[in-house]
Amino acid sequence: MKIKKYTGISLESILTKVKNDLGENAVILSTKKLENEKLFGLPKIVVTAAIAPPVIEEKINNQKISDKEAIIKIIETIKQKARKNKSEPSVQSATHLEKENNIEEIKEEIREIKSLLKKYTIKDSLLKEKEYGTIYEYLKKCNVEEEIILDILESIKQNKSLSNIRNILKNELEKRFNTKSIDLNTTAKAFVFLGATGVGKTTTLAKLASISIFKNKRKTAIATFDTFRIGAHEQLEKYARLLGAPLKVISKHENSLEIISNMLKEYTLFIDTSGISQYNQFKIREMKHIIPSNEKINNILLISANSHPGEMKRIIENFGQSLEIKNLIITKCDETEKPGHLLSLYKYTRIPISFITVGQNVPEDIKEAKKLILINKVLYGTL
Repeated sequence: MKIKKYTGISLESILTKVKNDLGENAVILSTKKLENEKLFGLPKIVVTAAIAPPVIEEKINNQKISDKEAIIKIIETIKQKARKNKSEPSVQSATHLEKENNIEEIKEEIREIKSLLKKYTIKDSLLKEKEYGTIYEYLKKCNVEEEIILDILESIKQNKSLSNIRNILKNELEKRFNTKSIDLNTTAKAFVFLGATGVGKTTTLAKLASISIFKNKRKTAIATFDTFRIGAHEQLEKYARLLGAPLKVISKHENSLEIISNMLKEYTLFIDTSGISQYNQFKIREMKHIIPSNEKINNILLISANSHPGEMKRIIENFGQSLEIKNLIITKCDETEKPGHLLSLYKYTRIPISFITVGQNVPEDIKEAKKLILINKVLYGTL
């Protein structure tokens, strides 16, 4: 087995490097974020990956060991390692904290392998039947995570009927999408758009602001904070002129709550923010102090449809630690054919998806995130 370590500040770029270096069959063994080691002001991320031969087998008494037996053997090895470490003088002389960390690492390894063993057991049981194997392969092609596929297959098996598999499958996917619309035709309210650089915040803001103005006939204003990247104000000014909406740049030295409250007396307000990496906790916490906490202020987090499931989880977790996120908007759905990985969102959060964007045209290329639309996109690549 070939094992390599990769270091960087973006998990997405590291995973791309792993894929390019080790190929499609690469396995991620561990991912660690080193908060005390910085690179360009951001914590380092260390990913340990491996590539194994296509067929792994070991002979004992001329019998092949199955994957499950191999995993059990590894668990026993880790347990022996734990017992050995407990008795070694070097560990005895280590600090209490170091010993606890070593034990926790070993426990975590055991938990991961037990989870993997359970997955193999379920998979072996389900895929013995041809119909389930067909569904499994199709959902894999739709980019659905294996854990989600097995969960779906287990649920389908409980129905004890595959007579109408199309409807059954749609029902299972429907359970795993949490959607809720944003009422843009409401009393004066501020909508704040958050997310990483390049996710499409400014364009999405313009799309929803245009719906507020032209469809709902509401008095609408656009605002932004002065922490913006160079050139972003110009894009907002262009949209504001096209929409006939006033634009307010809020300085961090001003009382943002007072300014927003005064604007809400007359307008529905759409507020743009600068793009922030999900790993830049300093900037996210800074945004918390800039955006006031108020029941009329609705924080919306934007996530790209082509984000890796692990990255989606980190985006939601890291933004959610400092900011109260009320809704999600999935952008760039036109840039991925079958975004089955969006089904993983239900594992990470109960924040509902409210809209999806499907292009750059304002205001056309935005759709309310209805479950049937998402299901059709995942299963058939169409809206």
